[in-house]
Amino acid sequence: MAGKENRPKLSVVTISYNGKKFLKRCLDSILSESGRFEMVFIDNGSNDGSLEFVKKRFGVNKRLRVIEIKKNIGPAEVRNLGVKKSKGEYILILDNDTKIEKGWYRKTLKFIKENEGFGMAQPKLLTMGTNRFNYAGDYLSRFGFLAERSRSVEDKGQFDKVEKIFSLNIASALFKRKTFLDLGGFDEDYFFYWEEPDLCWRYWLMGYEVLFAPEIVVYHAFGTEEKDLDYYRKRNRMYQASYLGCRNMITTLIKNLEIVNLFFILPVNIFCWSILGAMFFLRFEFKRAMAIPKAVWWNVINLRKIFKKRRKIQRERIIDDKEVFSLVGISRDPFWYLGKGVNYILGRPF
Repeated sequence: MAGKENRPKLSVVTISYNGKKFLKRCLDSILSESGRFEMVFIDNGSNDGSLEFVKKRFGVNKRLRVIEIKKNIGPAEVRNLGVKKSKGEYILILDNDTKIEKGWYRKTLKFIKENEGFGMAQPKLLTMGTNRFNYAGDYLSRFGFLAERSRSVEDKGQFDKVEKIFSLNIASALFKRKTFLDLGGFDEDYFFYWEEPDLCWRYWLMGYEVLFAPEIVVYHAFGTEEKDLDYYRKRNRMYQASYLGCRNMITTLIKNLEIVNLFFILPVNIFCWSILGAMFFLRFEFKRAMAIPKAVWWNVINLRKIFKKRRKIQRERIIDDKEVFSLVGISRDPFWYLGKGVNYILGRPF
């Protein structure tokens, strides 16, 4: 019993890969708070001195545990590892390029107490140094695409209430450790891209809600001068985004949709991705264009493995598709999808 009493209520898990320049601000914002929590920091094979920096600056803090991974194993797998290594009843994941607002521990416990039984929660994620949203959650469109609630709009309190959302951004997320592990965590075959919607979908199918938690405020450097989006628009990164984005979205649909909806929604998705591939080709981005058929083919040759996961999910689900779409679905005009696709191709925000 004594051991259970000494167990931290909350574990903050931060993963870092070559993010040394962000670590002081991120870890200071976490560890300057008082409360019964631990912090688990995992260095995912960095070569920029991140691990040495953390050990030198924060190593004496008894609430901090530092774990070294020799080789980058990818965001999905390393976050699963971070949860497994943690001891708290609840997990708060924060990316290394975030800063959490003062008072976060009290506000987090307040949210947990007032929303007992929730599945996952998305803190209010603002762009670093601004009062504009970086992310406020997604809804699920009738064609299986994600529909953002906001993108770069000013925070005027329009989302200042706890609401149901379909999916979240793992740059900051709160959940109960046991439920996460029971559901299998992130699908490690994804590496990254679409691992969050896939996991959130499984939460919904098992009757757990995914919520927006506006009182917990986190600032995110993604898309700022500190972490310029141009880096992510380099050719190799854009190829990776196209390939893994298409591949993992198709896998997610196959795993989680009921069979009737799968036969309707999957062809629409493949058609839309094919249109994107044709647009890449017309822009002479041939490697990126070929990423789309390659992603589709990956699903074809891995159908047995995907269907094994699907059978488990479909056997254990307690919520049907109709209820999921009624709870967190949204209807969008076809021109909205067209505009989103064009802006995606051109590298513009949407």
